[in-house]
Amino acid sequence: MSSTANRLKYLDAIGVQVWEERVTTAEPIAEDFNAPIVAQDLNQLYTQADACGRCEASQSRKKIVFGDGSVNVDWFIVGGFPAEQDEAQGQAFTGRHGHLLADMLSAIGVNKTATYQTTSVKCRAHNDEENAADMAACRQYLLRQIELVSPRAVLVLGEKAAQSLLGSKQTINELRGKVHILDGVTSAVIVSHSLNHLMQSGLSKMQTWQDLKLAKNALS
Repeated sequence: MSSTANRLKYLDAIGVQVWEERVTTAEPIAEDFNAPIVAQDLNQLYTQADACGRCEASQSRKKIVFGDGSVNVDWFIVGGFPAEQDEAQGQAFTGRHGHLLADMLSAIGVNKTATYQTTSVKCRAHNDEENAADMAACRQYLLRQIELVSPRAVLVLGEKAAQSLLGSKQTINELRGKVHILDGVTSAVIVSHSLNHLMQSGLSKMQTWQDLKLAKNALS
């Protein structure tokens, strides 16, 4: 037995209480989702997003849905949450959604391949739950994408996607029909209906046509 142990045993025997320093475990510091993402280019941003574990959806993802397109394009198109087929291909707006988007853009003389397309959330939740917390966790990735691509116009499709990007609680009808400006971003931001909503509502198609024309005029 060591001399220190002997001393402690003796003090205890004569009734002297020995105070020992309590070791506390520091609580983990919560990540600040509002802190800007530092990345020099889209490849570096992709690497960071691919390793990200900020949200619950990241724990069950098979592949991130990062974005597709070139930098310095006129149009940057943002959806909300990735679908199962999007995750499988690692691209936004696949399948029927992709065909509908291509038709919409073609109607105003824009080729879908000449745009940059992404989703607000980079990971698909295993139960396809649309969680606002996941959008909050991904928002800075999206903002950095917009900065790096440097488009002339950002078309945001869907109420939740628009509210998250703009930091707004307004409804889709309140956000539509005007050009929004984001702090630190020179691109004009235009809001319209989600592609899922368009497939279910004839009225929304007419409103989206108006939104597309507004976005095209913002480029003139």
